[in-house]
Formats: sequence, C-alpha cells, structure tokens
Amino acid sequence: MTPHDYQIKLVNDLAEKIQQGFKRIVAQLATGGGKTVAMSYLIQRYLKRNPSAKITIIVHREELVTQTEKTLKAFGILSIKVQMVETFCNQIKKHGANNYDLLIIDESHIGNFKKVFEHYQDTLIIGFTATPISATKKHPLKSDYQTIVIGVEITELIKRGNLTPCIHYSPDIGVDKSAIKKTAGEYNMVSMAQEFSKPKLIDAVIHNYVKLAKGKKTLVFNTTIEHSILVHNCFKEHGHNSRSLDSKNSSKEERSKTLLWFKETPDAILNNVGILTAGFDEPSIEAVIFNRSTKSLPLWLQCLGRGARVFPNKDFWLAIDLGGNISGEGHGYWHHKHDWEMYFLHPDKPGSGAAPMKECPKCQAMIFMAATKCHICGHLMPREIVYSDMILELKIMPDNIKRNSQPALESAIEFTISKIKNLHLEPEEKTEMIKIALPKIYDTAGWELRPYTLKHLIQKYA
Repeated sequence: MTPHDYQIKLVNDLAEKIQQGFKRIVAQLATGGGKTVAMSYLIQRYLKRNPSAKITIIVHREELVTQTEKTLKAFGILSIKVQMVETFCNQIKKHGANNYDLLIIDESHIGNFKKVFEHYQDTLIIGFTATPISATKKHPLKSDYQTIVIGVEITELIKRGNLTPCIHYSPDIGVDKSAIKKTAGEYNMVSMAQEFSKPKLIDAVIHNYVKLAKGKKTLVFNTTIEHSILVHNCFKEHGHNSRSLDSKNSSKEERSKTLLWFKETPDAILNNVGILTAGFDEPSIEAVIFNRSTKSLPLWLQCLGRGARVFPNKDFWLAIDLGGNISGEGHGYWHHKHDWEMYFLHPDKPGSGAAPMKECPKCQAMIFMAATKCHICGHLMPREIVYSDMILELKIMPDNIKRNSQPALESAIEFTISKIKNLHLEPEEKTEMIKIALPKIYDTAGWELRPYTLKHLIQKYA
C-alpha cells in the first residue's frame, strides 16, 4: 500500500517533532483522511530505523482492531500488536507495564486512555485523532500531550476526490432546548430523550427523511436506546426499510448481520445512538440524520463524517440536522475549517469559530448567513435584505439605544462595529454590513446621518 502525499507529509511533520525531542504528540487528520494508513506508514518508517523496536497500537473499539490489523498487513507489517485499551490496562494490572519504544493511540481525544500515560512517562506516545478536543474540559489533551501536528483540511480532501461533498439541511422541527437539562456542559441524555421522544418530533424525523432523503441509504443518530427504538418503529410503521442497532439489545452476531444488511441494502435506514461513530466505515451511506443536539464539536464531526466516504455514483451526501446544531450550537458545516492548534493550546476558549448559517428560502439547504446566492439551487437574495436580516438575527445592534443622546449614539456605533468585525466574513462583506448598519443606528437614536458623515465613518471603521 502506498500512502498519499498528505499522509507522508503528516508523518514527516511527526518525525520532525520527534527529532526536536517531543515525546507526546497529537497527530490530527480529518475523518476519512486515512489515519490508519498514516499510522501504518509511520510504523513502517520507524521500524526501518529501529528494526527491533517494540511498538503497539491501542484502540477503544473491537472493529478498530480488525481494521488496523488489515492495514498493517497491507504495509507488510505482521509483528505489531493492536490492543483494546481495556486489555492493555488489565495486562498492566496483572503483570506490570511492558517496555515499549512507541505507543500509538487511536481516537486519542476520547478519555479512555488516561491510565496509559500514568505507566509510560518516558515512552514516545503519538495520539491520532480527527478532532483534537478532549472529551472532558477538566482533562484537556494538552495535559497529556506536549505538541500537535495538523493534517490536511476536509475541503482539500474533497477537492482531491478523497471525500464526498455534502449538502446540509437543518429544518426547525420544534425542539425546545430550554426544556433540556445540561450536565457538565453537555445536554443531559435522559432529559434530551424526553424532549426528542415527543410524538411530533418523532413524526418530524420521518417527514424530513421523506422530504429530503427518501430511498437513500441513511444512518440515523438518536439520543438514547429507547428513543432510537421509537424512531425505528415509526419508520417501520410508515413502510420504510429500517433497523435499529444498539449495544444493549444487539449481540455480536446480530450486529454483524445488521451491518451486512445495511451494506447490501440500497434504501436501508439504520438507527443507533453512538455505536456507529468512530471505527464504523460504510462508504455507501448517502444521508446522515443527526436526531439530537450536542455541545460537542468532536461528536458532531465524528457522526457526520460517516457519510463522507467516496463511493461509485455518489456525487454528494446529505447531512440532516434535526437538533439545531449547525446554526444554534454554532458547529457550522461539516467541512468548516477549524483552528485545531488553537483548540489544542487553548482548550478553555469556547466555540468552533463557524460562520453563522441560515436556511435557503427556496431549497431549505443550509448556507452561510452572508450568502446572496444559494450554492445548491442558485437562488438569489438581495444583498441589502441579507445583511439587514443578519443585523437582526445576530443582534449586531444594541437592543435599546437612548434617543437624542450623543454618548448613546457613539456607544451603539462602537458596539455594532465591534460585533461586525468579529464575524467570519470577508473584508468587503463587513464593509457592506457597516454601510447598512450605520443608518439604522442613527435612525434608532433619532439622529440624521448626512452622506459625508456616513462616508467618514465607513473610512474610519471599514
């Protein structure tokens, strides 16, 4: 097997970090970018320099053991053991820690690997992940790792033909997020299940499947096992080809049979909670329905990434967000560019930095809020209306501006300009928004805005 040039670059960057003396390194590569291939290529190169090196790969799912061993074999590597993290830690308990020259951790953002670091203080450890944000804010990745290497962007992988383009939808199905409790900064699963299990919201899943993805192979992520079964039953009642898969009610044999059925059935709908996130690879998926809400950017990206694999005659795939995650939670498009190094170095800074989104009034696809033309259906929207809507939607102006007060006017202008400058827009788009916002501020404050004053303010702030 021959790695792609971007996988070779990632390994070259890792080698440079190792030469600089770093012993704990995160390797970030997007879902679908071939982390297992990059891992195998890294090991191949390491063994060429150190033929007797002791290396092991640690994973958190059984499926990953088989997949990783298969890729290692394709690289001609037969001596490396791939272990479940539980097995690895149990061996340490029973027999003590073995000596290793290199430990590779797959899906290193998951909090299952803490014990590994306790027993291997001086060993070279490289953690691979698509989303280098820890599962818990109390224990960020930088508390275990010293530095990070960033791989190729999703948009670049799409251009290269390594991943499939996505069309995003986020219909408002009436979820009352104020009714959902939060635990440790994330939506409480039981509370969220109560909200999403309301009959009207269950029906909304079927309605939007029929409207947007009928007949397409669809993977559905639900809130809890009970909720997932409710959604599955509703699909069946409406005559759709649906099954449900979960860790509680599905044996290993049933799971294998269900996944084979899903692979071979063109119009299959497979409901699950979280069992088919990391480690599940089915390229023929044409639609992913995210039937829940989350504060977690990694979870959002990992789940949606299941639909991105390349497959014959698959020109695009659908991401159907029923939990208000694209705009409401600010996660943005699946392929949105993220500053992973900043997230790693400053885990306390919230937000994904995603540009604000809106729904195209014609085709209902999710597009950037500043867009004047839908990139899916080509629908045109007047620029002035677009920016006026943004000013209202994003609360660019203060709620109340005291009339006939010079200090209040100046304060409102500073507030508004600051908000506009912090938006993820091009400079010329920010200038256009300022041109529209300033007259609104003056009118609200009861002042006349003369043309030369407007020109002066635009020159000052744009």
